[in-house]
Amino acid sequence: MIKTIKIDWILLMLLTLITSFGCKQQVTPYPESKPQVGNFIDNRGQTWQDLQEHKALWEAKTSGNYQITFQQSCFCPQEFTQPFQLTVANGKIVKAIDKDNKPAQKQTMEAIKTVEQVFAMLNKATKSAELIEVQYDSEFGYPKLVFIDHEQMMADEEVRISLSGLKL
Repeated sequence: MIKTIKIDWILLMLLTLITSFGCKQQVTPYPESKPQVGNFIDNRGQTWQDLQEHKALWEAKTSGNYQITFQQSCFCPQEFTQPFQLTVANGKIVKAIDKDNKPAQKQTMEAIKTVEQVFAMLNKATKSAELIEVQYDSEFGYPKLVFIDHEQMMADEEVRISLSGLKL
């Protein structure tokens, strides 16, 4: 009976100590710093906010009619990674020519994106991608350089896009 009382008393003391430590622990309100998991720092909230501000600037300064050079870098065939000069009317590609002044093939056209489509891709990535890096044009707000890594532990699924030479 004495052993039972000692064990019960020891368990009660341990429970009290554990509970008291839990109550004394200071809770830091979010977000004092960016949430971190391993080496991944979640900056998607800030990325989304920057995206909205630059998209609004783009929409305010342009009408959806422009020319721009689009180039992506990915683990894909060369015909997808060469630069294409795009002519865009009302937010849709009406002409895409490669560096040899040849029109883009149908399968390549599916991978080419307008500025508006790049904004949409970035918006979607802010919900799930592990790493997003964007450099925006300061005058018109379009994303000049984009890097999206959906899963940092997976190889060859990253996407890099550059947009340059905007002509309105």
